[in-house]
Amino acid sequence: MRIILSGVHAYVNPRYLALARKHGFSLHTIEGDIEDLSKLLES
Repeated sequence: MRIILSGVHAYVNPRYLALARKHGFSLHTIEGDIEDLSKLLES
């Protein structure tokens, strides 16, 4: 599954990161893709 974020330039809301991590989704913006969030450390 993918979450596509519109209008994101430098900051991604942590709620989207948590949602993607919890359900194994990837995040996509016009500037890049954030995948494998489950492998990243929580901060």
